[in-house]
Amino acid sequence: LGHSRAGPVTLLLGLQCNLLIVQAEGLPRSLESKKWLNEMVAQVWPFLSEYIENLMRHTVTPKVRASLPSLVDFEFTKATLGKVPLRFNAVRCLPLARDAAQLEIDMEYIGDGEEGLEVSVVVSRARLGVSKLRFSGTLCFLLKPLISAAPIVGAMQVFFANPPRMESTFTGLASLANFPKFSTSISRVINAQLANAMVVPHRSFLKLGADTSAVDLFFSSAVVPEGVLRVTVRSAHNLRNADISWPCTPWKENVSDPYCVVTLGADRFTTVTIDDNLNPVWSSQIHDFVVWSKHQTLTVAVYDEDYGLDDSLGDATTSVGNIIQSQGYVTLPLSDQGSVVISGEWWEALPSVERPAGLSEVPTDFPVAVLVVMLHQAFHLVVSSAAGVKMRVGCNGTHLESKQVSSFSQTCSPTWQEALYFVVKGSGPLEITFEAIERVNECIGRGAMVLPSVFGRTSLHGQCIRLEGEGCYPETSLRVQLAFRGLRSHRVV
Repeated sequence: LGHSRAGPVTLLLGLQCNLLIVQAEGLPRSLESKKWLNEMVAQVWPFLSEYIENLMRHTVTPKVRASLPSLVDFEFTKATLGKVPLRFNAVRCLPLARDAAQLEIDMEYIGDGEEGLEVSVVVSRARLGVSKLRFSGTLCFLLKPLISAAPIVGAMQVFFANPPRMESTFTGLASLANFPKFSTSISRVINAQLANAMVVPHRSFLKLGADTSAVDLFFSSAVVPEGVLRVTVRSAHNLRNADISWPCTPWKENVSDPYCVVTLGADRFTTVTIDDNLNPVWSSQIHDFVVWSKHQTLTVAVYDEDYGLDDSLGDATTSVGNIIQSQGYVTLPLSDQGSVVISGEWWEALPSVERPAGLSEVPTDFPVAVLVVMLHQAFHLVVSSAAGVKMRVGCNGTHLESKQVSSFSQTCSPTWQEALYFVVKGSGPLEITFEAIERVNECIGRGAMVLPSVFGRTSLHGQCIRLEGEGCYPETSLRVQLAFRGLRSHRVV
């Protein structure tokens, strides 16, 4: 399927037809749809083991090493998922706009050693095994645009609306008291890698229609966010003391040093650490999340900061819609013990950017727009080892946000076809800086564009940004398209 343009179309149209036949015959839709999909997955399952093992060794391993203390080495030695394949539990078709539809498929994998699961790692020369592995999430297929010619679907985007969950049970030395920290660290790194690859706003884009260029389809199929949720982490209460085993000093009680990691889609925000406090209160811990659906899940995880690996103090989840409807503070019970308190402010997305009513001057921290930068391709770089593009957005000379997108192609004209989203604040000139970087994270070309104001804007089509630097020719450039969505505040707290 991955090497055939017709494969994904056949899969999706077959699924649609299957749903219609089941409905016409009066059969249980979910049962028949799951059976059809699960039989297909069972046929391709054996070919995934080699891919998973390469992914673990070459992508996940360096990230896990970076997250562990410098004296702790880490390496995957084997990663085979066994005989029991991934299973689909539910299939839903969501009608969207006139030219789009979305399929959502709930998926789950549960593997253990009795069914052929073989995952082993080496940590500082100690060999550990995985006795059980569970992975679950909802995979989305966005079909956009729908066209009136074969193959009906012009392009497809594949993504997770919420980060999938992965749980693992280690054997060997992992049963020792200190290794739950290690297990938590590995899970955090792998989940972060999944989020960077397949959780919104990151998507896998595939052109299916033959009559339109890939870049035009990519630009026209960009997903418009519903708005921005400003989340404030307020406090936590009755947290577990994870430092109780450490020696206490006679002049100070030694208790947990909590901090929070807030996640929505692939975006995450980490608060400051409050030392020695089981009932911490945070101030000015605010982050603006771009939201694609009010059904998206917000997760707040609390950790105890330690030297080396941090302890988990529990996590909590809620939907964006629940925060918007709360009209006040939201208290979330943690999975371990205690609770965490957050609040939010909702900013609805509008077709164009308008100056906020009733404000003679727009505060520098006041969200006014979402900037969508659709990154297509760089042209004529001197080197063929460009790892990606790093972007910085600033307003009134103040840096607002940096984001980076990676490329895995060895070419002097790498293609990304990915959209990056930025929350624009204040009313001053907007400066956007683009940097092409090598795999060693060195800048090989830089370009910029300045917009005097974002008010009244909707989009800028087909922008070619000239890049200059050691890795550039005079004709080196970067092709992007910009789109803007205005924001209107609906105050929650």
